[in-house]
Order: sequence, then C-alpha cells, then structure tokens
Amino acid sequence: GLLVVWLVVWAMLGSLRASLLLLSTALAILVVLVGTMGLWGVRLNALSAVNLAASVGIAVEFSVHLVHAFLRARGPPARRAARAFAGVGSAVFSGIAVTKLLGVSVLALAHSRIFVVYYFRMYFALVLAGSLYGLLLLPVLLVAFMGDTKHAGETVDAGDE
Repeated sequence: GLLVVWLVVWAMLGSLRASLLLLSTALAILVVLVGTMGLWGVRLNALSAVNLAASVGIAVEFSVHLVHAFLRARGPPARRAARAFAGVGSAVFSGIAVTKLLGVSVLALAHSRIFVVYYFRMYFALVLAGSLYGLLLLPVLLVAFMGDTKHAGETVDAGDE
C-alpha cells in the first residue's frame, strides 16, 4: 500500500528526495495515529484497519500540496518554503484541516460508541497530526533536506539526474 502511494507520489512530483520526505511525513502521521489509538482505547479491528488505510491518503493530502508548491518555487530553500507555505498553507489549513475537523467534531456527539471511538477519535487524531506534521514539520524538512536542489523551479533533485 505505502509503496504504491510512494511510487505514485514520486512519479507525480518528479523528485525522489521530495517524495521520500512526503512519505516519511505520512508515516510519522500514521505512527502518531496508531499511538493515539492505544492511548484512547481504540482496538485494532476491521473498522480501525480500514480507517488506517484511508488515513494514508489523507496524510498524503496534508503534505503533497506544500511539497508541490516548494518544488515549483524559485530561490533558496528557506524562501521556497516560505513561498510554498504562503501560497498553499492557508488553503491546506482551511480547505483540508478545518473542514475535516468540523465534519469529524459532529461525530463526538454521536450516541453510538462505534462512531465516537472508531471514527471521531481516529479522525480527530489524524487531522491534528496531519495539520501539525504537514504544515509545521514538513516545511522544516524541505529546507533541511532539499537545500541543494535546483532553484529554477525545476523538480529534479541534484542526486536524481
């Protein structure tokens, strides 16, 4: 599953290093989600397994827009990250994080324990982790590990040629 996601992301972004950073961010989000499951008493079963599988796509969704904007921006890495964040950060926050958070929050009021435990708790943790890792950690990783990429807005890493 994750290998296929990574290959598609790599093919779409055209950057091995950027796709690996995105994958590591998505994996970190999943680790937080699994840890939160343990803390909140969410058992691993068919419902939580399906939610974990869907979480891979949502975790990528939190990150891919920023990575794409970073790869398209010009200038040194810190400026590229700032431009990417300014360009898509608010859209990711309001269009993905806030809308998902509002939609999931309704489930906290559900009378069915299944909805509260297996949907509200898992997706609430996913939205928080995705927002933090995708909008705060990922730009730092891009600056730290994409420093020697071309500055002309090209998507080819120096080591990928």
